[in-house]
Amino acid sequence: QDMQVGRNFITDRVISQVKLADGTTQAVTWYQFRVPINSYESTVGNIQDFKAIRFMRMFMTNFADTSVLRFATLQLVRGEWRAFNQERNQRNVIADPSILDPPLDNAVLDVQAVNIEENGNRSPIPYVVPPGIQRQRNYNNLKTNTRLNEQSLSLYVENLPDGYSKAAFKTFYNDLRSYKKLQVFVHAEGEQLLDNDVSAFVRLGVDYQDNYYEYETPLKITVPGTRDPGAIWPQQNEIDLELALLTRAKLARNKALLTDKDLLSRVYVYVENGKRVLIKGQPDLGRLRTIMLGVRNPLKTATGDDGLAKSATVWYDELRLTDFDQRGGWAASARMNAKLADFADVTVSGTK
Repeated sequence: QDMQVGRNFITDRVISQVKLADGTTQAVTWYQFRVPINSYESTVGNIQDFKAIRFMRMFMTNFADTSVLRFATLQLVRGEWRAFNQERNQRNVIADPSILDPPLDNAVLDVQAVNIEENGNRSPIPYVVPPGIQRQRNYNNLKTNTRLNEQSLSLYVENLPDGYSKAAFKTFYNDLRSYKKLQVFVHAEGEQLLDNDVSAFVRLGVDYQDNYYEYETPLKITVPGTRDPGAIWPQQNEIDLELALLTRAKLARNKALLTDKDLLSRVYVYVENGKRVLIKGQPDLGRLRTIMLGVRNPLKTATGDDGLAKSATVWYDELRLTDFDQRGGWAASARMNAKLADFADVTVSGTK
């Protein structure tokens, strides 16, 4: 029972049919472990950090009988995305705006990467490339028509309370004013999950908690055993964010500021044609610094929501900006020097 996917750092299991020397075929099981280095159980000696690691040792215990183990690869890996609020600070809890001073929750967040080469035979749902996406050719190998590996960000949340969210983040220095859309493919799965039980959101801002835009979309759950790319990456799940919607949300919020000066420090909810945008502070599409992708258990407000904690696995792929605005613009610069009689020199300059 300890060798189950989702327990003891096991992220995937692959069963392969291997032909033996005597001609018979036998099923061989491979397990993929992803052990977070920072999640150590104890320290030995005076070691304080990971800055001067010279050796690594692995050992295994508690086997009931003689066992033979084979290692395919042993790698140190890292990613651009990091779990938000890993230090469990109450100020950084992400919860529905209607929950005042939300307490810390006990939900688990695991940030991973899934890819076509390692998880193409994953169970219960294999990893596949989203519809319409082609794996890039490996031009470093000109002798064969090989393709580069293709991967996605994976967030696994366990026991996420009603109205709470978990997310991963990375730095994102970008100017979005010349683009019209931001798009992301999204996949969701989980035992005992129904459609719309969880949602995905993207948060863009100058920082993570005080100056940001946020856009949310409900998720359709993929049925276990599915191998169809269109069912694994449903079109209903795709984040297709019109960036002009964020601008309209900010204009509406700024208009509301005329009657509520304190609104700037609170979350403002803007709804347009069923699309929900949250805005707080003074985010600026021209100088974004952060991006966050997350999973939310929506607060129980409608019939059909049981208000219970949820566990889910959500993949995000092909985060991209589209519809670049290629219209030309103009700029001008002027400078004037004038001498007033014999007592003053005046210089005036301007740009537009």
